[in-house]
Amino acid sequence: MTPKKLRKYYLDNLLRYLRLRLSILCISMTLHLNTIFMCLIPRQWLLRNVQIAFPFGIWVAGVLFDNFTGVEKKNRRHRAKQLNNIIAGLGPAIIKAGQALSSRPDLLPSEYLNELQKLQDDVPTFSNDIAFRIVEEELKRPFGEVFELVQPEPVAAASIGQVYKARLIKNGQTVAIKIQRPNTEDIVALDLYVLRWWAGNFYNNIFSLLGRDINLQSVMDDFGNLLYAEIDVSINKPHDRACDNNTSMLKLLL
Repeated sequence: MTPKKLRKYYLDNLLRYLRLRLSILCISMTLHLNTIFMCLIPRQWLLRNVQIAFPFGIWVAGVLFDNFTGVEKKNRRHRAKQLNNIIAGLGPAIIKAGQALSSRPDLLPSEYLNELQKLQDDVPTFSNDIAFRIVEEELKRPFGEVFELVQPEPVAAASIGQVYKARLIKNGQTVAIKIQRPNTEDIVALDLYVLRWWAGNFYNNIFSLLGRDINLQSVMDDFGNLLYAEIDVSINKPHDRACDNNTSMLKLLL
């Protein structure tokens, strides 16, 4: 490699690194601004607390009852399925937390790990009508005028969105349409605020009593940065950046 090409290589990598750091800084600021905003709407915070705490509370009560009656191991697989169903129905942030727990054998028995690993590739989809309406609002065109579905249902679904396989009406090119779940950023912001509140006002005190120096609010902040990075396709994985570029090209083609 010539010195000129070598300089260009290092300069390109430096600029890529600086763009990444700037994007992460912006995401961190967004997370804290969203947290402040959520403080101003306590009714939503209280409602979300109930939505999260009620199903988890019933599940915890069941596990405690199993322990008390000596059938915890016998019912463990059943309780693991219950936990998986609860997490899958509570939105992107909680699903992401469940995915993280699925790789922590130091925290959960194998029955729970096996069940929670299903969250990696078996997340409930949202309505096709809602998904196509999101696309139509973005492109300002009816979905059927732009795309012809190769398969009527999503080929993949994750915590943040789902993917359809389709063909462009204009030239027949096969494309992947990645559609983010509706109101993802609002739901994530609210859930992170709820989780940070419980971490700072409840769980940190429990860990202190147990002699463990763990700042769960910092953990939630790191988790929030990672989650917002996944939402922001501009700093997502390379193939997601390619999808974003394809979306820009679609607008030129239409």
